[in-house]
Amino acid sequence: MTAPDGLCLRAESIPTTLIADVLGDHGYPAQALSSTVQAPTTDIPRRAGRAFTVSGGPMTDCDAGPDLMKAAAIDEMSAGDIAVWAGGSVDDVCLFGDLLAAAMRVRGVRAAVVDGGFRDIDDIDPVHFPVFARYRTPRASTGVWRVRQVGEPVTMRGTLGEGVTVVPADVVVADCNGAVVIPAAVAEEIVTACETHQSKEQQIRDRIEAGESVAQLLVEYGRI
Repeated sequence: MTAPDGLCLRAESIPTTLIADVLGDHGYPAQALSSTVQAPTTDIPRRAGRAFTVSGGPMTDCDAGPDLMKAAAIDEMSAGDIAVWAGGSVDDVCLFGDLLAAAMRVRGVRAAVVDGGFRDIDDIDPVHFPVFARYRTPRASTGVWRVRQVGEPVTMRGTLGEGVTVVPADVVVADCNGAVVIPAAVAEEIVTACETHQSKEQQIRDRIEAGESVAQLLVEYGRI
């Protein structure tokens, strides 16, 4: 597995819970993806990388042949990317399975974050290539759904019914709590602020362990 770049490596050390809090503090309250976008197990590594966006939609009578755009998208992915797949309005079919996931993995892609479904869970190693998706299904997308755009902004389901716009090169972080998107323009600022908060959180933990008043700590730090 290829390591992400410096900023993404720093982001990968930060829980998505803290990133979501700090994004809210900086005026970005709706950057967490829907709570339904989850890894299949909780014992998976946190992953961070630059968004490589793919979106699709229902097939029409004009569509014929294999989904070559989907295959080409995977061939374009680079080491350190996180594949961000927007399924659009189609549900109950998988957007990819183990073979395409393997193709992403060998290219150094860090993970896939899917607003839709995937399959072959028993053949996808969550340690080497975690998939965060809304659901699992045995039903292939053949004849139902295909890729329409690659490398363009996509809208993913977010929390509280809001959509989250993901732009290529945004920093995506996903772990056992879910997935968040850090806009590229403020990624350095947000990651730095998170690192500062991590230091404060350790101070709070130490003082809680020492038996200090929780109420007093909340007044002092503003968040526990």
